Amino acid sequence: MNTPSPFIGKTVGVFFGGKSPEHDVSIITGLLVLDELAKLGILSEPIYIGTDGAWCMGQLLRERSFLQGIHSHDLYPLQRWSLDTRHRTPRLILTRRPSFLSRREQKIIDIAFPVFHGAYGEDGCFQGLCETLGVPYVGCGVEGSAIAMNKILTKQFFQQHGVQTTPFVGFSEADWKSDANSIKRRINETLTFPVFVKPSHAGSSIGISRVKKLEAIEEAIEASFEFDTHCVIESGISPVRDLTCCVRECASSSPKASLVQDSSFGKSEFFTYKEKYLQSDGTHLDGAGESFTIPAEIPVATSKNIQETSVAIFKELGLSGISRVDFLYNPETSQLYANEINPMPGTLYEHLWKKSGVEPKELILDLLDVAIRKHTETIKKNKYFHSPLLSDMQGQKLSK
Repeated sequence: MNTPSPFIGKTVGVFFGGKSPEHDVSIITGLLVLDELAKLGILSEPIYIGTDGAWCMGQLLRERSFLQGIHSHDLYPLQRWSLDTRHRTPRLILTRRPSFLSRREQKIIDIAFPVFHGAYGEDGCFQGLCETLGVPYVGCGVEGSAIAMNKILTKQFFQQHGVQTTPFVGFSEADWKSDANSIKRRINETLTFPVFVKPSHAGSSIGISRVKKLEAIEEAIEASFEFDTHCVIESGISPVRDLTCCVRECASSSPKASLVQDSSFGKSEFFTYKEKYLQSDGTHLDGAGESFTIPAEIPVATSKNIQETSVAIFKELGLSGISRVDFLYNPETSQLYANEINPMPGTLYEHLWKKSGVEPKELILDLLDVAIRKHTETIKKNKYFHSPLLSDMQGQKLSK
């Protein structure tokens, strides 16, 4: 396939893995993006970040069989890469240290495509690195990513903008250790059991517990702190439907919503990691299993409300590229609650976009186009402010 003209001669760096508990999910998304870029004829480089934070590069990182055993491989031969900050061009330059058998080598990344999930990548950290280096990158920016990945801030955002969400209590591990009894009183007075106990920054249902009574809350809270320094506890809804809507930003038009997806819990009491990503035989579903109904079988007015609310959240939070908003719906009362925002959906939720009439090719190209447009708009604003402050070293403050 011919390479689209804006990307001729450009290399897209696909960053995946990372130090979060969602490391393995990120690998799946990374492979999907690498495959789609290859189909489009766009040059790409796989850049894997290990659970220890080491950066790895090499063609082995394109191979599914290699990545399936990534945690047992010796990755040192792929790790001799470092970020070169001596250059002033809006590109990431990675340099490989020479060894006895190899010469010094450079890889140039024109556009970063981060598909990390969870902390240290999806939460604004990697986006901040790209902003600092002036490199175009796919997806949401620093502020939107940070808020969306913090369930406590997300809930507060919903409240401040008049979007109905479930009652919640959020607190830090330090607060819990210093006054657990006070927090338990707040939970008992504010929330309705059963409740859901979640790490504030984790995703993919990792570290979540459903608790039916206050006496069992401590164990669930301690389990959440295995993954995060903050915890959020939410009132449960019964009966409940788990509904999802994605939003994508198009280079030539305003953000658009996908169809609404209804996710079945199966035999569990909430949508678990296994149901999201694994079948009983341990194979990955890429989000397209029988647990999903697309479009959701709900009233047309409710679907429209979800789509409009998702787009409004996308705009108000200043998100970019792509996002996913999860809702809880009580079919008996018709009450709808915004629950979470995901600034980089696993596998880009390509299955939902396909059902919505958007093929992976179009999705990937739009994400890249938006990244370039956003970067172009940003660099126009970043002007150095010339001041006489340093030349006047006898000034009031510097002279002290």
